[in-house]
Amino acid sequence: MMSGQHTNSLKEIDKLIDENPKNLILNNTKAEILLNAGKSKEALNIVNIFLNISPKNYPLTILKAKILAYDKKLFAAEELIRDQLLRRNTDPYLWLYLSEIQRDSKNVIGYHQSRAEYYLLLGQYEDALNQLQFALKLTESNFEVSESIITKINTTRKSIKELRGQ
Repeated sequence: MMSGQHTNSLKEIDKLIDENPKNLILNNTKAEILLNAGKSKEALNIVNIFLNISPKNYPLTILKAKILAYDKKLFAAEELIRDQLLRRNTDPYLWLYLSEIQRDSKNVIGYHQSRAEYYLLLGQYEDALNQLQFALKLTESNFEVSESIITKINTTRKSIKELRGQ
């Protein structure tokens, strides 16, 4: 539902867009306002127009993922974030956002793995290990996933020892 604040914001941003119709930042801002006002379809239309001009654009892609998550299209949102991670795998925000999407989609193992990556990037190794241990407990019947988690746990433990000078 649009509030008076959203309406005023849209009027102001539309004035600026009238003067600069191809301005990516202004249009991205308009899409964010529309999303916050609950007008996800309008927001998605704007984002898609500009993604056609600038494919894989980071702010637009993140906003598209937010719109898709808002519309409960969680798998599509997760795919967009994973695609961004191919280019920005050291961005803790992406890992955090991915974990939130996975939590919402009930992908509990993925949630813990992504949360672990987030903590690793922040240098919070013990928290990362805890997340990996939670994920490992849930993967008992999946050898391939279990092995990748065990490898990550061992790598993290080795990093902790190196940091402690052991």
